[in-house]
Amino acid sequence: MQEQIFISYRRNDASDKARLLRFFIKECGRTAFLDTEIERSEAFPNQLEEKIKNSDDFILVISKETSNYKGTNEREDWLFKEMKIAYESNKKTGSPRLHMASINKEALNAFIEMRAPNEEFREALAHFQKITNDPEILDYAENSDTMILNKISTSLNKSFVARNKSLLIDKSVQTKYNPHESKTEYDRLKKQAINSYKQDKIFIKRITDTLLAREDSKPTLKVLDVGCAQGVAGEIYFQNDVNKDIFEKIVGIDINAEPVQVAAERNKNNPKFTYAQIDIAGEDADEKLEALMKQTCGNDKFDIIFCCQVLHHIPQRREAIDRLKKCLNPGGCMIIRGSDDGTKMVFRPENNGADQQIIDEIVYLTTEPIKTVSDRKYGRKIYSDLCRAGFYEIQVHPIANSPAAHEDKDKRQKALQYYHGSFSWRKEIFEPREGDNKSRKAELAKLKERMKAETDKMENILTAGGCWYMELDFLGWGFYQGEE
Repeated sequence: MQEQIFISYRRNDASDKARLLRFFIKECGRTAFLDTEIERSEAFPNQLEEKIKNSDDFILVISKETSNYKGTNEREDWLFKEMKIAYESNKKTGSPRLHMASINKEALNAFIEMRAPNEEFREALAHFQKITNDPEILDYAENSDTMILNKISTSLNKSFVARNKSLLIDKSVQTKYNPHESKTEYDRLKKQAINSYKQDKIFIKRITDTLLAREDSKPTLKVLDVGCAQGVAGEIYFQNDVNKDIFEKIVGIDINAEPVQVAAERNKNNPKFTYAQIDIAGEDADEKLEALMKQTCGNDKFDIIFCCQVLHHIPQRREAIDRLKKCLNPGGCMIIRGSDDGTKMVFRPENNGADQQIIDEIVYLTTEPIKTVSDRKYGRKIYSDLCRAGFYEIQVHPIANSPAAHEDKDKRQKALQYYHGSFSWRKEIFEPREGDNKSRKAELAKLKERMKAETDKMENILTAGGCWYMELDFLGWGFYQGEE
């Protein structure tokens, strides 16, 4: 199983730092946990203790105001309780491993003075300090919060690799995105692609104009559509009435054979289209891509690689980008479209922002309990992925989507469209898989009920009117000079 990290912090001052640390850790491919993810109930103390004991690492976050706790004794101090549970468990079993993050020496000293008379506390803290002084993990420092937290996450990641010598993602939970390919799915994808192209067409024109203006440019362009599904987006983006004469070849690839067959059947009389079943993260991907290029481009390569809402499904996406860029002609362009659940916002004045908790719960349920590889916050990472892969003239444009941007008569219909595009499908991710036992099926059923309850709330909020809802998609691209 993937290793777990428990982050302990004082809510009144270190909440932002804890969330930032969690972000860095998740960027390293690890799973980090905050106590806010446990529902407050009578069972909370026992659930919290179990979560700490079952974690592989425990990070105590100490910041400047941590010592300003208003409680009268340590029995009311949850930070102290969590620290004590972790310390006692570590003494007995060696797990969780203990780490400490402190913003500066003054903060740490103030925290020590706060519970100085308590011998149990001082013993636990001394143990934290002793382990933390290991330079391979972390020593408290006076640098910025971000540098310290980044150092923790990087060190934890290195120690994890050293112990496991394997991929950070548990192979048992890797899944391949495989929606039900049907007429309904085709209609959904078509609506999505039409709306996306309306937003993107000015950028697509800018990219194609740049490619066609190159000194060595050919009069037409070739496109590789990665994760093409039923081929709808490729058709709408590159074979519409405005630009269909610009593109001489649109080649679609997808991990699943069924949608590729649907696309091939629909375009069987159009020689511009070719489709193939290729897993770009597979061991044979290089060989298959090279064979496909020879078949469709001869001695040439592609001018555009188009990745629309696909890279967030690939656990080793950076390796996939490195593989795909080899298929580009010098000066060719990679276009990436991605969404980001972290940009979803909802507000109703009468609730004073409380509705945002519904979205937070939906996002949590989508990613945390079942640990799929889909990265629901990929949009913000497009720029860094292109930059790291050696692309130049990189641009990433946030694209705002909101029912409020439409005419009053269309608002409810648009709200429903956003609901189905962003929320309703999430109720289906908890379906049991082959081999799941009775306990696992019961757990999935409970998660599905929780998700249904939250998504139903969002449907009511969006369609009732009077609320502000917004989400961002991201369209990014960069040009590639080719191999040195």
